[in-house]
Amino acid sequence: MVKIPNNIYKLINNIRSDLKIHYNIQPSDRRYKESIKVLKAFSYLNHHTGEVRIEDLSILEHIYWQTRDRIERENIQKVVYKCIGNKEVVQVTELYHQLQKLYQDAVQAIDMASQKNMTREKERKEFEQLSSQVREIEQQMISMMKELKALMKSCALESGKAVIENYIQQTESMHQKLLSKQNVAAFRQFWGEKLF
Repeated sequence: MVKIPNNIYKLINNIRSDLKIHYNIQPSDRRYKESIKVLKAFSYLNHHTGEVRIEDLSILEHIYWQTRDRIERENIQKVVYKCIGNKEVVQVTELYHQLQKLYQDAVQAIDMASQKNMTREKERKEFEQLSSQVREIEQQMISMMKELKALMKSCALESGKAVIENYIQQTESMHQKLLSKQNVAAFRQFWGEKLF
């Protein structure tokens, strides 16, 4: 039988109170009771016989959400990993949000640049400025991807590594989409003048 020590109960209560105070997320008492059962099972399945360990609390990120809202789930993930002391996952989550913002800025700049008429001098300069902005954003993204990979190497918990690996894959996907969008925009600019 797997037991839950008092320090784990305190951490669970810290997670619940942080969610309520900072994000207005309040899992029901029923969900709390069910999470205790799931926590014991998760600990047992991870061969932590005897008692639940701190790293087992990572399962709570999949239990305490109330809606399917991505932001809510990310906030829960952040609180859970902060309370269990996995600062790498918290840093990665924040870094990933910065990467998403950079990606959106780059896509917007590419869209604006592709609408420029290259035969007009003023618009050609605007296109060059936007293209330069996209290249700078891409370099920032590459630098941040390296930082994500370094954080994964320093992460001690396997559950944290899995979360970080997921963020790395999503970031690489964003980068590939950005490169593809840049290529399409460049193609349109080059051939658009000649074909139309």
